[in-house]
Amino acid sequence: MGEGVFAVRPMSLDEVGIRIDYFHDSSDAHLLKLGVDRTLLPSRADWFAFYERDYSVSRPSCTYTSSITANAMQGSAHGSSGCRPRTT
Repeated sequence: MGEGVFAVRPMSLDEVGIRIDYFHDSSDAHLLKLGVDRTLLPSRADWFAFYERDYSVSRPSCTYTSSITANAMQGSAHGSSGCRPRTT
């Protein structure tokens, strides 16, 4: 097995499907462990449209509505992490 280079970097718009698929394809039991209510997930199309709007604004990525990073190996995204700013 060869050595790989692991990196964490901002996720590009063409990669956000990885994050959307992760939640939509997870079992109800797994979502429950994460504290996620499946009934509150936006549809795949609506979720992608949200990111499309957020990414389309010409501004620094640190001001996006949410922050998503890609966990990449050999330059290819294999996972993601994300957070949203606290509003309260």
